[in-house]
Amino acid sequence: MRRFIKIVSLLLAISVLAGVLVSCKEDGPKKEGDILVVYNGIPVFASEVQDIINYTLATKMTVETTDEQMKIMMGEAIGVYVQNKTLELDFNERGIKVNEKLLKERYKAEKKSIEENYEGGYKAWMEDFGVSEHFLKEDLRRYMLTEMYYGEVADEITVNDEEMKAYMNLHAADYYLPAGYSWTMIFREVK
Repeated sequence: MRRFIKIVSLLLAISVLAGVLVSCKEDGPKKEGDILVVYNGIPVFASEVQDIINYTLATKMTVETTDEQMKIMMGEAIGVYVQNKTLELDFNERGIKVNEKLLKERYKAEKKSIEENYEGGYKAWMEDFGVSEHFLKEDLRRYMLTEMYYGEVADEITVNDEEMKAYMNLHAADYYLPAGYSWTMIFREVK
């Protein structure tokens, strides 16, 4: 019970990060529960971030994980969610959309792979990782957004040698490592 209360408290504390979110697609997670924040008149619900938190904890937590480490993992999961929703909003404003047909194909292929290779199939996978039916598709959407981002950045940014040298010279102190010594001691048992 204490752990549950800590998780809920942390989720509410981190909700400030969710202030930059926009609503999910209609085919995304069902929006219910507590409203974390309202952004541009659109409510953001705790249920929207629950899947990514559950998946992150299920894949990273160990029996030695402390409450503080768990809070950090939850914050990172929410940060990923916020970054990707913000990125999707930015792309939408620029007229760039996720290819829904390709997303659907990837989703079907990944779901089939899990069904065939995960013991107990897709439903067991969802239960083991504590995620809803929508998580896999939204996770694949995040991957596609990342691919799109790197495609856009690679196309828009070019740096020539002169610019790179000028930057390095201007920020030389950030890259300078003073000379130093390192040594190692080896201990041997003496009889």
